[in-house]
Amino acid sequence: MKQTIAIIGGGFTGTMLAKNVLPSDKYKKILLFNSGNPLALGPAYSCSEETAILNVVTGKMSPFPTQPNAFLNWCHERYYPDLNLDILAGAYVPRKYFGEFLQEIWQETLSEDLEHKIQIINEKVIGLNQVDKGSVLHTETTSFSVDKVVLATGNERPGLPSFASSNLLQDARFQQNPWKTNFSSFDKNLPLLIIGNGLTMVDTVLSLREKGFKNQIYSISPNGFNILPHRNFNFSFPLEIDLSQGNVRLIELVRASNKAIKQLAKVGVTAEPVIDTIRPYVPEIWRNFSETEKKQFMSRLRHLWGVARHRIPFSNYDIILREQINGGLKIYAGSILDAQITDASISLKFLDKKTRSENHLEIGGIVVCTGPETKIVKSENELLKQLLSDGIITQDTLQLGIRTNTLNFKTVNSKNEENQHLFAIGGLLKGEIWESTAVPELRIQIERLANSLG
Repeated sequence: MKQTIAIIGGGFTGTMLAKNVLPSDKYKKILLFNSGNPLALGPAYSCSEETAILNVVTGKMSPFPTQPNAFLNWCHERYYPDLNLDILAGAYVPRKYFGEFLQEIWQETLSEDLEHKIQIINEKVIGLNQVDKGSVLHTETTSFSVDKVVLATGNERPGLPSFASSNLLQDARFQQNPWKTNFSSFDKNLPLLIIGNGLTMVDTVLSLREKGFKNQIYSISPNGFNILPHRNFNFSFPLEIDLSQGNVRLIELVRASNKAIKQLAKVGVTAEPVIDTIRPYVPEIWRNFSETEKKQFMSRLRHLWGVARHRIPFSNYDIILREQINGGLKIYAGSILDAQITDASISLKFLDKKTRSENHLEIGGIVVCTGPETKIVKSENELLKQLLSDGIITQDTLQLGIRTNTLNFKTVNSKNEENQHLFAIGGLLKGEIWESTAVPELRIQIERLANSLG
């Protein structure tokens, strides 16, 4: 008897999974639940600004492991017919191009759906009850009985800062969601504060400037590391330890990495080739780390890994560097102590880690760019909170994601048993494999889960 499968999440991961599941004869219906963002795009590829550039080169952005040049060829035909393919493969193109590409793929998928198996439901799933051999999903208006469920909910918006009062949270000048920022709420005659200093901060600065914001921008983060550019060395650098078995201890990895980085520094090369060497083995290495090692990594090395791993194209790096040189962007390492709102401004007090002094700023708005909230109890996702409360899903010790068997993508309940009909994919697997957000990782997960489900 043919089954019904529900995919909760209509971004890149959810739609590409639906495309991969569609040919299976096992399913009579594919219910795709989407709310809040354009179908197939999610928040990542919904932007329209030309300055929002992909952080992965064109040649590595194909959604299909068996068609590695799919996006490259599309870009060449659509936007760059006169550009050499090898050059385009190593280039960084606007993010909206990838969004257009994904929407074309989705429209092709719907045209291939001759039996009309895919049903798009533009509602939020707020509850799930497990029943024999399946689940019942609840939205605000109706319920759906399904045989299998895949959680493809993507990243949550950033968590609330500890200093944020209830009055500040209700103020339009406080923007918690950097992907849906209402820039018109900010006073253009006052500086602006961005909390966080990663890729989303860069995107926000570029978007602000493109929209005509000319005042000073401040960024405050615990470490204040400078963003690094992609330098495209096009080679990896082997470490003196074998990474292929995945049973590397954290101290061994740190020592070998530091040694390799020092060797490269002697010839003027930075750490990127070392990071690129490690990255393919990260899922297995992370799985084999002890809980103590994971905690040590999170407390001492996470930010260093993030800076080296999450780099930006040189064109954007130049813009950010000029902003810093010209004083348009000031990056602080520190912590915010207090924020008081008035009709005229937000009065901010923060601790500057470098000078060990308290500073004061009068700003016209705050944008939170600290990365997605991973603790489900603090999430705004009602479904995940209900599943956690009922013991249907559990979180890893560090609360980075939900516990899942990454071989078959089945979630794990509070009895330490696999849920036979509830699966998870994408950012929810961060606690299991650490790197689980970029297209190169997600496309492999999508293919493997589709094969498992089919």
